[in-house]
Amino acid sequence: DDTTNDWEGYYKSVSSYDSNNNAVLSEIYLWDYSTNDWKGSSKDVSSYDSNNNAVSYESYDWDYTTNDWKGFYKYVSSYDSNNNRILKEIYDWDDTTKDWKIPTMYYYYRGHDSSTNTEELTHISISPNPISSNNILSILTKEKRDFKYSIFTSNGVMVISGSTENKSQNIDVSRLSEGIYILKITSDNKVTNLKFIK
Repeated sequence: DDTTNDWEGYYKSVSSYDSNNNAVLSEIYLWDYSTNDWKGSSKDVSSYDSNNNAVSYESYDWDYTTNDWKGFYKYVSSYDSNNNRILKEIYDWDDTTKDWKIPTMYYYYRGHDSSTNTEELTHISISPNPISSNNILSILTKEKRDFKYSIFTSNGVMVISGSTENKSQNIDVSRLSEGIYILKITSDNKVTNLKFIK
């Protein structure tokens, strides 16, 4: 803060891990200049079984009307005795009941967990998050591969899309309003989703 010559809050990330080093909680806060305090932005809650398989994942956004967390989406997975995922259920948030709706989508797996096919895409990252003043979102990969990308609002509306043949891609997000977005990246029929804040 150039006025006070002191540090002023901007972005804070709080994470918790279980005894097996699995991330069970990740909270992101942004600085509220009107109250000079932290205000929630997004929260992810995960749980694992005794074999360290991710059995549930809940994503929340901050509701500025109620000043509380509001569900965004949730998935629950089941595994067979060989730790192969056999079922994945995806839930949406019900604003009326303030709870998760019955599953809106089901994914069934045969033979092996198809998530192993997306392992390569876990090497994709984005920076910076939240977006800095230059309004550029960078997609970074560890290997050269073609991929398509789409940016969706928290309501599922696609606002930007494109493709690249490079190891990295810079996306101009200056026309996006402030909020939380999902970046969907597809390569060779494999998909990953990354959340970022503008």
